Amino acid sequence: MNISKSFLAAGLALVMAAPAYANEVLLTQGEAKSAGQVALDFVNSGQATAFEFEIVVPRGATVDTKSCLSEIPSSHTGACRFDEKNGRVIVMVYSNSNELLPEGVVPLGRINVSGGARAKVQNVLVSDVSGKPLAAKGVDAAKPAASASGRVR
Repeated sequence: MNISKSFLAAGLALVMAAPAYANEVLLTQGEAKSAGQVALDFVNSGQATAFEFEIVVPRGATVDTKSCLSEIPSSHTGACRFDEKNGRVIVMVYSNSNELLPEGVVPLGRINVSGGARAKVQNVLVSDVSGKPLAAKGVDAAKPAASASGRVR
């Protein structure tokens, strides 16, 4: 078997072995002038009805949460609150009628953190229609690395 067929077979095996979607909260931080803007997304396995998580920011930072949940599905509601004393944003999304969230990537909204400070996600909790916990994690999307010339790679 030649090398390209080996890579193709290995790639297909990995795709087939991995679940299509995991329950993940994704934070994507902007670059340069928009460095303080953090996009929030939820990757749903198709079983989640509700979730909550925290976003940790450096103490002393200020956070604008007015667009935090501006993109959640109309079947759901939620809350987003900045706890300045402890340097964290607390986010909760749920459905009063216990509807499932759409499968795949679900845009939530965005927050703005003063000074472009790095935000990190923690304490991700996800539940199904019965209120049972589902495996979940948070993913902090790093800013792209800059080369020695200062250009983003």
